[in-house]
Amino acid sequence: MWSSGALDPYYEQVWKWGRIYAARTFVEHPLRNAAARTGAWLGFHAAIAIGAAWFWWKDRGERWRWAGWLAISFLAVAAGWRFFPRYFFQILPVMVITGARGIALLPPRIRVALIGTALLVPAVRFGPRYVSLATRGDADWVDTAMDRDSREVGALLHGLDPGPLFVWGFRPEIYVYAGRPAASRFLDSQPLTGVPADRHLVDSTPVTPELAAQNRSELIRAKPALIVDGLGLYNPRLAIGAYPDLTAWLSAYREAGRTRVSIIYRRAD
Repeated sequence: MWSSGALDPYYEQVWKWGRIYAARTFVEHPLRNAAARTGAWLGFHAAIAIGAAWFWWKDRGERWRWAGWLAISFLAVAAGWRFFPRYFFQILPVMVITGARGIALLPPRIRVALIGTALLVPAVRFGPRYVSLATRGDADWVDTAMDRDSREVGALLHGLDPGPLFVWGFRPEIYVYAGRPAASRFLDSQPLTGVPADRHLVDSTPVTPELAAQNRSELIRAKPALIVDGLGLYNPRLAIGAYPDLTAWLSAYREAGRTRVSIIYRRAD
């Protein structure tokens, strides 16, 4: 990394920004949030949670090794005090393995009744979605709305000028859908606004305003052929045109198209 000039950016993105991100949660009541989301995860995954609990009760020979794995993995879930549902993927492997072993140790009658009942929870929760996906596709899914918009942006970019692209917002998939190289080392706007992506759709308070201003001064030296603002229509206060120090740089671009939540700019020349 040092020989290719990537060591400083690596430190900034992984350690400096990671430390800032983890240290500044936006959750108002972190402990209450932690308890509620952990309890909800265990309830939703009751089948493996029950099996894991039975494993730790019955199979005492190796349980401390498994408990150590679970504890280390749960630290990753807890880092930053956000407890987003996707963070719990970190503990899923150890819970599935110990849960499967516990289910195998349950008496047959209890196993069928208890686990069968527990599996009704995800079946009821996601069953209607499976039917909807099979009959109507994902056109009305909120979960995939941003990705659908990114694909539409990518299709529009294919018909515009060749050259590198800059995407404002946390939408790096647009580079892939458009088949374009990045115009700068900034693949998203977090280091340019100082607002983490976990909140920037609804909040505009920067956690690192000085570093963000420094990074914007570097951005204006880049000359992308095209710019996509994938954030401003969600949160106008964080639109690319809302920053005075980017006004002169952005004046060299004109709007070339838009989707429901994205604006495409191309160089005027």
